[in-house]
Order: sequence, then structure tokens, then C-alpha cells
Amino acid sequence: MGVKISEFSDGLVTRSTDSIASVRAGVNTKSTMSTGIDDTNGRLLVGWTSAGALSVNYVNFTNSLTGIDSVMEILGTDANSGLDITTKGSGDLTITPGSTGTVIISATNELRVAAGTTAQRPGGAAGSFRYNSTTFFPEFYDTNLAVWTSLSGGGGGGVLVWTGVAVSTAMVAGNGYFTTGGGALVMTLPVTAAAGTIIEIAGSAAASWAIAQNAGQSVQLGAVTSTVGVGGTVTSANAGDTIRMLCITADTKWVMLGSVTAGFAVV
Repeated sequence: MGVKISEFSDGLVTRSTDSIASVRAGVNTKSTMSTGIDDTNGRLLVGWTSAGALSVNYVNFTNSLTGIDSVMEILGTDANSGLDITTKGSGDLTITPGSTGTVIISATNELRVAAGTTAQRPGGAAGSFRYNSTTFFPEFYDTNLAVWTSLSGGGGGGVLVWTGVAVSTAMVAGNGYFTTGGGALVMTLPVTAAAGTIIEIAGSAAASWAIAQNAGQSVQLGAVTSTVGVGGTVTSANAGDTIRMLCITADTKWVMLGSVTAGFAVV
């Protein structure tokens, strides 16, 4: 049985500076609530740290009646106050619903996912999803191919972003280009492209086109592969030729998925 000794005078509100005096097996003990609560082994079970004398917001827990969810919320005098949950080191943050439960984001604004460059990609696992700040597209980890795959319209055959061009263009992964004029256009592969992204070129009667490469890049068309690097090219045979390509090695290797042509000129 414990006897609470209050160290304050402004009402019966528990403070972290309160002391708890207790008698256990005939031994008088005293403990403090300044840093947390210990378990039965004397190890810290729940800890807390005060933000100081000017703190105005706090975490509040509400239990529930039958059929109603319990609540953890931020209360205080500020109109807006967030909640940061931080793990230690490389520890994961795991949310586990019940057997038929669902993780629900109850809001109308946005869900912000992890973002980083292509070079910062983690190893990846089933269900991994992130935003690639190099390609400017979201991507997921494809466990079948063991690669990160962009949701820009590549990989899964989604909708590309189509742009009409009448001048030579530096292409962007996840985009389609249809020529609208300008004669022979030079369409340069993107310097950076995630494996699994798509590029497509659709010619018209007004213009032919040639694919130019950057250092280390190549395009494979069946059994034929263009010369690696800036000297390699793939050129349309007629103004209405089309080609659809998939990046299979990030930034460098492209393969033809389909085409409409009488025969490309490959260098």
C-alpha cells in the first residue's frame, strides 16, 4: 500500500516532482515520478522529459467504452501542435492493426512518403515505396526483378506523359514524345533513369528522328545493340516510325519493347 506525499499547494493535480512513499515487505521506500515509471524489476518502463517551465502542449490518452476506439491526442494552448515519433538508430516503426484491421489516414490533405535520390535507395523489400527526387517520380521495389521500378508509366505499362516536339529534345524518363515538325530531330536519352521506366517516341509525317546517347548508354533492339556511349545512335527509317523502350539498368541500358518501322538504322 502506498501513501502519496504531495509536494505542491495548488490543487490535487499530480506532478512529475511528486514523491511516492510506500511500505513493501516491511521496508520503507521512496520513489520519484520526475523521469518515469519503473517496472516490477526496477527498470524504466515509461519515461518522459519536460520541455520546461514554459511548456504549453501535452500528450493526452483517453480510454473508451465498448465499441469505441481509445485516443492518443495532443492537447494544449497552441492552435497547432504535431506529434513526432522517433525510433532509435536503425530501428523500425511498426504499426500492427488487428487481424482484420486497416491502417487509416483520416485526412483530406496528403500523405508524405520517404524521399531521396537514386543513389540513396535502400535495399528494398516487398511493399517498399518511396519518392525518387532524382527522377521526380514515385517508385516501388519489384521483388520479381529485384529492382526499384518507377510509377512514371514504365514497368507496369501505365500512362506516359506525352509531349509534342518540333525541336531536338533531351528526353525525360517516364515520358512519351510525338514529333510535330522540324525535320530530323535528335532525341537524347536522359542522363538519369530508374530501372523499370519507359520512354516512347512516335514519329509523324512531318519529322524523322534519331536517338542520341550519353556516356555509358546503349539501346538493345533484339539481337542488335547500339554502340555504347555518345557515338551510338538509333535512327528512324521513315517519318512515321515509333519505338517504345524500357530502362533495365539504371541510367545506362535500354531495351526496345516494341516498334513500328521498316527497319531502324543502328550505329
